[in-house]
Amino acid sequence: NTISSLRLMLTQPKLNGQPQYDKNFIDLANLAGFETYWLSNQGFIGKYDTPITAIAKKSKHTFFIKKGAYDSLNTSDYLLIPEFKKIISNKKKKLIVIHLYGSHPNACDRIEDYPKILDKVEHKYDEINCYISSIKKTDEILQIIYTSLVNVKNKENISFSMLYFSDHGLSSKNDNGKVVLRVGDKKQSYQTPLFMVNSDSINRKECKSFKSGLNFTNGIANWLGISNKQLPKYSLFN
Repeated sequence: NTISSLRLMLTQPKLNGQPQYDKNFIDLANLAGFETYWLSNQGFIGKYDTPITAIAKKSKHTFFIKKGAYDSLNTSDYLLIPEFKKIISNKKKKLIVIHLYGSHPNACDRIEDYPKILDKVEHKYDEINCYISSIKKTDEILQIIYTSLVNVKNKENISFSMLYFSDHGLSSKNDNGKVVLRVGDKKQSYQTPLFMVNSDSINRKECKSFKSGLNFTNGIANWLGISNKQLPKYSLFN
C-alpha cells in the first residue's frame, strides 16, 4: 500500500491513474535550485520498495538505513535523527525528505525501543496498545525534528517549513479473538494525517476540506513556492 500510494503522491500521475516517474517532486525541487536530501528507514531494494527508491535516488544526497527490502531489518526511526541534525545547519535552500517506518504492521515490532502506553491490557488488545504507543513514538520523533529546526533558526537564523503526512491509514479487524490493524478498504485507510508548521507560525488553523493524493505533487510545489506552466496551482491547506 505504501508503493501504490506514494508512486502517485510523489509524481504527477496521468489521467488514467498511472505514475509519471519523469515528473516527480524531487526533480522539480532540483530544477528550482533546492539542495535535496532523502533519509529513509524504509527499504532500498525490494518488490514494494524499488519504485520509491527510483524517486529517492534523484535526490542529490541519500541515506538509507536498510539496503534490502522494508522488512529486511527491524530498525528504529530514531536512527534517522543524527543524519538529519548533520545537514540542517547548512544555509543552502534545501528540501529534506524523512521517510519514517512509523506504525507499520506489525506495530509491536515498531516499539522495541519505546515503552508501551499501557502496562497491562487484555490480550486481545495487545496490538492496539502497541499501535497507539507507536503513534506516540512518531509524535516524539517529529517533536525532536521540530525542536532541532527551532534551535537552528535561533542560532543561525535559518527559517523553515515542516510538512508531515502519512501515505495510508490502517483499519481494525478481528483475527481469532484478537484485534489487529491492517490496511484495508475501510474509510480510515484513506483518511491520513497532514499538517504543516513554519518557523514564523503564530496561529493554529484547522482545514476541513478533502485533499487527494493525486494532486499532492502540485501541492508540494505550491508549498515550496514553485510555479510552472505544467503545474496547476493547488494548495494543501485552503
